[in-house]
Amino acid sequence: ERDVLEMIYVNIGGIYSTRKNYEKAKEYYFNALQSSNISDNAMVKETALINLGHLYLFTGFTQLAKKYYEEALCLQREHSFVRGMCSSYRGLGEVNIKLQKFEVAREYLDKAGEIAAMNNFTEINKEIEFSYSVLFYQTGDFKRSMDHLQRYYQIKDSLSNAIVSKQISAVESKYEKERLEKEILLLKTQKELNDSKIYEQRKWLIW
Repeated sequence: ERDVLEMIYVNIGGIYSTRKNYEKAKEYYFNALQSSNISDNAMVKETALINLGHLYLFTGFTQLAKKYYEEALCLQREHSFVRGMCSSYRGLGEVNIKLQKFEVAREYLDKAGEIAAMNNFTEINKEIEFSYSVLFYQTGDFKRSMDHLQRYYQIKDSLSNAIVSKQISAVESKYEKERLEKEILLLKTQKELNDSKIYEQRKWLIW
């Protein structure tokens, strides 16, 4: 039951973060972190750590973001949480861009990009492309910055199209299912009518 409660903390933290109530989000992420330290739930712990990293990065507390990303990365390496590693590397890339440590940032983004490519983490890869665009813009390489920005938008459009296609497919599947159900009902009704007619005919012959 504790692990369910821990995931509830994480999910509520995510809701508050989406609503830009960062203090409340932080409160629930810390609740999840403290509870996972007691239960030794590595999956919840890495999720809470990385979300705290994201939150502190977004709200401008770069050193705190670095601390939580690094803690998350240690845990992810220990347990081979590949998706989490990819996200932490990308976060540390962003951290080092803000700290103007551009070579270090590039190394982290390269690691994130390699993992994303190997594991087809398209959503994270989209964010990595955006981070590269910011990195090259900051270093004055505007052409490469624009190239990565274009890739970011290409992946974003591709993901949007995939979502629309999935929604269309779901609607079509629902329509097809309803059509088949109606046909089956019609056939069943027709069979019952035929059976009833046959019964009446036999009844008449007997009499």
